[in-house]
Amino acid sequence: RLDAPLLAKHTTCSAVLREAVCAALVTAGLLSTTGILDLEAATERLRAALAGAALPVGLAEERDAKLEEIVATVRLSRYSNLHSLLRDHLQEEEYLQIVRNKILVDIQGSDILYQIFTANILQRRPGDEAPF
Repeated sequence: RLDAPLLAKHTTCSAVLREAVCAALVTAGLLSTTGILDLEAATERLRAALAGAALPVGLAEERDAKLEEIVATVRLSRYSNLHSLLRDHLQEEEYLQIVRNKILVDIQGSDILYQIFTANILQRRPGDEAPF
């Protein structure tokens, strides 16, 4: 979820710019009002939406100077909860595949555990336990 606190954690932007970034992405239709970024939003579309936002001169200069760290954080927001759990165990595309496919993930030591079944399987009757 993209919001000002996530931007504060991963960027050096001012509070005013953090709010402006979120507003610009909502206006561009890339971010919902609840902070959910379009999963397929291309980096160039993000840059264009942010660069095209009308900002006061000082704020525009700050945005331009920090644009790449802002874009990186915006992209991270698509899977920030997973990333906080797994850190650098996976590449960006792997994180996105997990999100797209709604796979539950956990980590145990250095092992990554994936839950691929989300419905009851191998049950004779509802309420029976599966044989594993």
